[in-house]
Amino acid sequence: MSSIFLFIINLILFNVFNPCSASAPACEQGDLCSLTIEQKVGQLFIVGFGGAVMSPELEQEIRDLHPGGVLLLGKNIESEEQLKKLISDLRGIAMDDTGLPLLIAVDQEGGELSRIDFLKEKTAPKDIHTKKQAYGVGQTRGSELKDLGVNLNLAPLLDEAEKSDFIYSRSLLRNDLIEELVKGQKDSGILTCIKHFPGYEGISFNPEEELAFRDELPRTERFKNTEAEFVMTANVVYRELGGLPFTFLKKGIDLIKKELGSSVLIITDDLDQYSLLNNYSLEDIVVKPVQAGVDMLIFSGWRLPEEDGVEILLSAVKRGDVDEGLIDRAVERIIKVKEKLK
Repeated sequence: MSSIFLFIINLILFNVFNPCSASAPACEQGDLCSLTIEQKVGQLFIVGFGGAVMSPELEQEIRDLHPGGVLLLGKNIESEEQLKKLISDLRGIAMDDTGLPLLIAVDQEGGELSRIDFLKEKTAPKDIHTKKQAYGVGQTRGSELKDLGVNLNLAPLLDEAEKSDFIYSRSLLRNDLIEELVKGQKDSGILTCIKHFPGYEGISFNPEEELAFRDELPRTERFKNTEAEFVMTANVVYRELGGLPFTFLKKGIDLIKKELGSSVLIITDDLDQYSLLNNYSLEDIVVKPVQAGVDMLIFSGWRLPEEDGVEILLSAVKRGDVDEGLIDRAVERIIKVKEKLK
């Protein structure tokens, strides 16, 4: 009798706590419980890729890596017709693979960094002067991107900056314009990523090529009170927090959550940078941000193949060096944001 009783208790507990149990609602494609560990790890990545058209090799790469998003770079962009077709193909393959929408991300900041050069709205941050103009720039820019199939703009750039800083000409420097520009993009139906928290202020050289150090954290007020769905971290060592890049530190990621709230998704700046690759192992570069609490990792494939980054994290999870619960929590947050795209 006691063995039967224990069997019944165990069966009840299994059905209550197993999200994919027979008594629970059936898993649908795109639900967390329907994804393999390979698909879940892939969802944490926004990857770069080669080519401007869908090829059998690119299709296989999407199906093998299961990325949560792709990063459009100059090598992927030729014309409006070409880009619409490429994005449509990418989205279709990703949906067939995981049942989840694919983030199509681009750096369309305006001015000198307007990745899609043929779009009309390319107003430089320094040329935005009023709230009305800021909203209009955001709304028009977002509408043009959405028409192509792009659903995530990695802009605006909000770093505090002086004229001698590497980032100065790209930063939206007036605080009163930030909220309106982001609102304009949001109203156009695309997602926004503000960057680079806490900032590249005081750095005169390209921080992608050489690791940057600062003693103290920059001011971060400009990142607060926006409706952005994502925030991007800066790959800088702020000695105030410790001896590692901000993106690697739980103390740093916790600071973002404290100042910006828990709903914003945290993504890294490109991890495939010489500033990191020349100073840390690839495993540290990919694993430490996830252990710190980052939700998504950008791996452009510019210097190392994008599959290297995905495979490193997958191996760490399978070995138990990264708790699968961390992956699940990140994927749950990613899925929640992607639901806005359906």
